[in-house]
Formats: sequence, C-alpha cells, structure tokens
Amino acid sequence: MYLYIQYIFQDICEGSGDMVVHMPLQKLIDIVPEDLRHRVFCMHFENQEMIDLVKKSGFLVVETNKLYWFGS
Repeated sequence: MYLYIQYIFQDICEGSGDMVVHMPLQKLIDIVPEDLRHRVFCMHFENQEMIDLVKKSGFLVVETNKLYWFGS
C-alpha cells in the first residue's frame, strides 16, 4: 500500500487506551513511514521529552510564532 500525505497537523499524547483524546505518539510512529514524517506536524505536548522524541522520530513540531502557508 502506498500512503500519500501532503501535510498533517496532529494532536498527540504519550498514553494509550480508551480515555485518550489525542493520537498516541507511538501509534503515529507505527503507522507513518519514516520517509513521510517530514510532512507531519505534531502539537500539544505534555513535556520537553515528548518534543525531543517527536523530533528524533522525524516528525515536525508546530511552532506558535510561525505562519504556515502551503498554497501554490
């Protein structure tokens, strides 16, 4: 299966289970191939360690002081 991602902005969390309202980071790591992670922006972090893991995993971090424009 080929997965195409233009851009995704994804709320993430550390935990898992029935009461989680955002996608667990580990699930995002499991389903997004490494070569597409540079198109996935993560947000709503619980701590600095989570931000570091997101970056280490190849995903991008949403910055509050940055304007994102993806138009042509």
